[in-house]
Amino acid sequence: DEVEVEASYAEIYNETARDLLLPTGKPLRVREHPRDGAHVPDLTTVRVSSGDEIAALAAVGSRARATAPTRANARSSRSHAIFTLSVRRRRVR
Repeated sequence: DEVEVEASYAEIYNETARDLLLPTGKPLRVREHPRDGAHVPDLTTVRVSSGDEIAALAAVGSRARATAPTRANARSSRSHAIFTLSVRRRRVR
């Protein structure tokens, strides 16, 4: 068997979805799939093979998040972030 792991990172800010791994500024659409549930068709996915690669992608995406100062925190996140790891097992014949 072979295992494939892919990562994606998105944020929802002011009711708009954005790609944090390839931040073009272009808003993304969230779709509802009847079997698989919510998904974002144009969201960047990156194949990863180690914990270090996952941590590096998380750091890149975190730096791209929308932030703004508040009275309590000078660099407060103003969004909701979704970091997803998809793990698939394939049988190799």
